[in-house]
Amino acid sequence: GVRPSRIEDYVLALICDDKIVGGATFGSYNEEQGTVFTFSVAIDSKYQGKGFGKQLVQAAMGQRYGVEGYFYVNVINPNMAKLLESMGFEEDLGGWSHDRPHMTYYP
Repeated sequence: GVRPSRIEDYVLALICDDKIVGGATFGSYNEEQGTVFTFSVAIDSKYQGKGFGKQLVQAAMGQRYGVEGYFYVNVINPNMAKLLESMGFEEDLGGWSHDRPHMTYYP
């Protein structure tokens, strides 16, 4: 059956030249070890490489509103993996790959 999600979701839009050129979803859920924050980022290919991805990641991370927890992200794009690593996210043991796409950040 259908059941409600345990995740609180938010959506962020990136607007440039009066057009939506990217966006992010952000959510959180509770586990025994604390609150887990997760997000997803997408940027129109014409606008990639201009720092918009970093802006969206920072905006999503700012949605914690002081709640303690950590970020756990499923990353499918190698460029995003490099960006997140530069921002302090850690790869799963063995490094990032399509087979091990998870990255974690402990603020």
